Amino acid sequence: MYRTLTFASVVLGLFALGSPASADVLPNQFDSENGGIGTLNYNGFANFTVSSGTVDLIGNGYFDGFPGNGLYVDMAGSTNQFGALTTDTVYGPGTYQVTIGLGGPIYRGISDGVSVNWGTGSWSSGDLAGLSTNTFDFNITLTGSSAITIADLGDSGNANIGATLFGVTIDPRSDVPEPFTLSLLGAGLAGMGAIRRRAR
Repeated sequence: MYRTLTFASVVLGLFALGSPASADVLPNQFDSENGGIGTLNYNGFANFTVSSGTVDLIGNGYFDGFPGNGLYVDMAGSTNQFGALTTDTVYGPGTYQVTIGLGGPIYRGISDGVSVNWGTGSWSSGDLAGLSTNTFDFNITLTGSSAITIADLGDSGNANIGATLFGVTIDPRSDVPEPFTLSLLGAGLAGMGAIRRRAR
C-alpha cells in the first residue's frame, strides 16, 4: 500500500496546479548576478549551476526584451546550445510549491518554454510566445533527495534564442500531506474497513 500511495503522490505532484497564476513574473531575482551587468554565456550564478549547454544573463538595457524586469536569463546561450540550470540546493523528500516566472523568447514570432525536472518527475510550461510573460504555480512531491533542473525545451528553432527565466522560488508545503502521512491515513482507513467487515 505504501508503494501505491507513494506512486500516487508522485503522479499528483506532476500535474497539480500546472496553470498560470497571473500575468506577473518574478522580477529582479538575478539583479545581483555579475555585479548587475548582463553578459553572454554566464555561468557564475549564486544559486544555480549551468548543468547543460549555455545561458545568457540579459536585461537592464542589454538585449533587453522585457524592460523593467531587471536582469533575467535567456535559457539558450550564445554558443548555439540550449541550456539548463540546476539548483545548488538538494531538496529532501516532501512536497514543495514551485513558483516560476517565465517568458517566451525576446523576439516576436517564435516561441519556446522550459521543463522543470526533479528525480524521475517533470513539469513543462509548454511553448510561450515571444515577448509574453507569465508566472506558474505547481506542487512537486519528492520521494527522495533531488536537485531541481530547469531546462529549455529547445523549440524556438534557433539554439541561440530560448525561453526567458525571470525567477523561481521553491517552498516546502506544510499543508500538503507527505507520502508517509498519506500511507498512515490509507492504512487507518483500510483497518477501519476490515473491522466493519468483521463486525458484519
